[in-house]
Amino acid sequence: METTRRNFIAGAATMGIAAMGATLFGCAPQSQAGGQDPAQAGLADGSLSWDEEADVVVVGGGGAGGAAAYAAAKEGAKVVVLESMANTAFSSTSLCGGYMTLVDSEEQREQGIEDTPDALVADLKSWGIDIDEGVVRRYGELGHDYSLILQELGVAKSTDVITKAPGSSVARTLTLDPKDHQQKLTDAAQAAGADYRFETEGTRLVVDGGKVMGVVGKSGSKEIRFRANKAVILATGGFTSCPDLLEKCMKGLSGIKSMACPAHTGLMHYAAFNLGAQFDGIPWIYANEGMHPTASDMNGYANLFVYGAVKVNADGKRYVNEGMFIGNAMTRALLDQPMKDEEYFNYQIMDQKAYDLAAKAGKPLGVFEENKGLFVQADTYEELAEKLGAPDLPAAMARYNEDMNATGVDSAFGRDVLYGQGTGAPFALDTPPFYAFANVPWLAYDPVTTFIVNADSQLLDQYGTPIEGVYAVGEIALRPTLGNVYCQGAATGAGACFGMQAGRAAAHRGE
Repeated sequence: METTRRNFIAGAATMGIAAMGATLFGCAPQSQAGGQDPAQAGLADGSLSWDEEADVVVVGGGGAGGAAAYAAAKEGAKVVVLESMANTAFSSTSLCGGYMTLVDSEEQREQGIEDTPDALVADLKSWGIDIDEGVVRRYGELGHDYSLILQELGVAKSTDVITKAPGSSVARTLTLDPKDHQQKLTDAAQAAGADYRFETEGTRLVVDGGKVMGVVGKSGSKEIRFRANKAVILATGGFTSCPDLLEKCMKGLSGIKSMACPAHTGLMHYAAFNLGAQFDGIPWIYANEGMHPTASDMNGYANLFVYGAVKVNADGKRYVNEGMFIGNAMTRALLDQPMKDEEYFNYQIMDQKAYDLAAKAGKPLGVFEENKGLFVQADTYEELAEKLGAPDLPAAMARYNEDMNATGVDSAFGRDVLYGQGTGAPFALDTPPFYAFANVPWLAYDPVTTFIVNADSQLLDQYGTPIEGVYAVGEIALRPTLGNVYCQGAATGAGACFGMQAGRAAAHRGE
């Protein structure tokens, strides 16, 4: 395509808003990408030059990117996937607990569970609050199709039980084997013809006249310009490995260790800023919790509040309402607590009643074979406090138990539910023996702090207009679905559903 002076100036003007946005986040796109302004990438002698081309270029090969690649290739498109890692085994989808929330899935139909997109909208409107109803409704409408893909690929489940996640009025959350899901998706996309370029990182977008034309990738020291004849799909995940973005969202957040995909560097976030894309949800960013300090994977994880546990700091003091579910307020409260061994830290405290509930539930949140040895046990809270070096624990638990036995409501912080709406009432933790599970926060994902897309997964500019030639799916674009509070299984569910949709749409774009 010939690049005229008018086209180039228009493209550069489009970059202006976004360049300011990128500057607000503390590190310029040039420093991240290591060179030329993305608006000028690929310009040579007055024309755009390309090394390779495809119909659809997918940047990121995780769950959302894999679903997009598979769907586009199945529609007959020539697909190239740029994946910065050597494989897809470290994607968010592969590393997660396996929850996937889908509406009207085959599994729901088989078990006689009635569910509708409208029910999902009502639930997420109440739970996440600041959602885009049109986007959520589309997510619900796509659920059955993706459940068919799961069955087509033979993705293994950890259990056949369909669970009702906090905030849900209907049981709609499947529990998959996450590694099996990711690997089978990758294998299926490749078998369908998608060309995976492993260890090739997308660094910049090539733009002409405000339209995304392709992607600059980097493999080792070599830059490769990929033209996308139909569309680019951004599926690069979050920015948990970009300290500058983390600090601009919440001071101290970059001090929390990341156990997410190490490829979540934020490079494509800066590329999207340069497009003028809308970015929202900064006040709601948060870190996950529940990982034991010695853990390196989900076998050292326990999130016990839904079974009745309370949370105390390193000294044994309660400091937050455990019933408000994980989110920004929980993370901010933690960052105000004393550190232990130079890490933000707390304990999850349970009695035998709560422990039994967690053991019955098992993976991924409860007590199971791999994590049970990480619990500290004692016959009294005084003995448990001595073992933990947490002197304030007995008094904290005495007050909590007194409140629960008297009124069922915690007088210190107002806890009146286990772990978010619809999860039942808390109860006294007064049946020995007693247990503690040490917990450090970890950056797993940032699904409520993302770019904004419409129901067709098109990336929107500052005026709410779709940016031509580009879709965004998965963790980079989940806020319209989730709003302010993560719903278990909705990140992987929406990522897969919208990835599938974007792949199909991209394959037929312009026809």
